[in-house]
Amino acid sequence: MHYLSAEFAYLGPGFALLLTLIGVIYGLFGWRIVRMLVVLDAIALAAAIGLGLQDPRVAILLPVSPVPAAIFILFVLPLVAFKYPRRAAVAFFGIVGFLASLLFLLDVSMDMDMRIAFCILGGGVTMALGMTLYQPTTVFVTGIHGGFLVAAAMAIIAAYPSNFIGGFVQSAQSSFEYMMPAAAAAFSAILIAVQWADMQGSEASSGFAEEA
Repeated sequence: MHYLSAEFAYLGPGFALLLTLIGVIYGLFGWRIVRMLVVLDAIALAAAIGLGLQDPRVAILLPVSPVPAAIFILFVLPLVAFKYPRRAAVAFFGIVGFLASLLFLLDVSMDMDMRIAFCILGGGVTMALGMTLYQPTTVFVTGIHGGFLVAAAMAIIAAYPSNFIGGFVQSAQSSFEYMMPAAAAAFSAILIAVQWADMQGSEASSGFAEEA
């Protein structure tokens, strides 16, 4: 949370509110709109890579030139998402698993190679789950995605201690490094529970309709 607050504070509370709304939509309706989420995330990832061009430190770390990577992601992934939705969704699960693991370990003191290894493991596990248990994994991953977006919004607001949330987070300085994982886990659990109930209710309604 330290990193997010320091690097993205300039985005302001207005962007944090938008991020919260997007996170709630992802977390509550992910299983219904997973194809759209793949496209939106592809665009967001391309934009993030494009912004990386402005920071030479980021550009150096990328294995390929940011421009071809951004163009590939922006045009190819959305096309794949509509032509092969389930395969694209599994790739989407892997990206979310990788990034969620990275954010979870962001403020944890750890060797970079070990951190990357854990992130690859997180992405691999979510992809494996997506290939075997597609629907439950969709709910789980989109819920985590939404939870982390809401937690990231809280991290941005934390840079403004004059508001209630910022003041609350700043008051917990002794456990500040644990706030991001705890907040993300809490928000994700709520969103997953609500979305799972929605999916189960929808399946039950479909079953009743077929019987009738």
